[in-house]
Amino acid sequence: ESISCGLKAMAGLAASPPLQNPAANAVVGITRREIAPGALTPAHAVAEFTRKRKIEEMWIYRDSMVTDEEVVEAQARHVQALADLNPGVVPATLDQLQALLTPIRTSLVNLNDNVESLKHKVDAINENSKTFQRNSQSMCMSGGNNELWRPTKTSAGFAAAPPLPEMAPPGGPPAAVQQVFDAPAPPPGLRTLPPAALSFPATAGQTISRAELGYLARWYNDEFGIVAADNHDEQM
Repeated sequence: ESISCGLKAMAGLAASPPLQNPAANAVVGITRREIAPGALTPAHAVAEFTRKRKIEEMWIYRDSMVTDEEVVEAQARHVQALADLNPGVVPATLDQLQALLTPIRTSLVNLNDNVESLKHKVDAINENSKTFQRNSQSMCMSGGNNELWRPTKTSAGFAAAPPLPEMAPPGGPPAAVQQVFDAPAPPPGLRTLPPAALSFPATAGQTISRAELGYLARWYNDEFGIVAADNHDEQM
């Protein structure tokens, strides 16, 4: 819905309306008193900017803590404060303000999404370091019956082919395996493990075929350091 109330210089500021969420409303600096026309100072404008930033951060990082309308109201208060201090310099309407702020808001949301994605990947890599250490110990112990843990996925997407052409069976993957690769790849992160259709050795003494190893490489989107000169044991 378009908001088109004009901003007038030297209009002062009404007392800030209470936020719907009591926890958000209790944050220091959210409640602002009325400022009479002509009485607004740079310190008031800074306080409105701080209030706006706090509400924007609650909107970005804490779902449902503040509404879109409360974000716009906080942005409008800050602009009105600037209008009082700088007549004719700031945008004349909230429509213009929203047009200026939309790309910034989108960039902040995208940045937050990228940070969250990176955090999930780092968490998965850290978890895998423990998994690889435990699996190495299991493979060094005698008996071959020590359990192997499946590492979690850390690379986005599926590889189009296995690391080596000879790892792809002539007739293509079994139907159950092909269904895995026909579906969207799960996002990397903790506990993103290969599905049951892809064979993974349960213990250090078990082996899987070259084709099955190739399916895992495709699912993890990782060549596992496999090169053409490796024999089957080295690839495992």
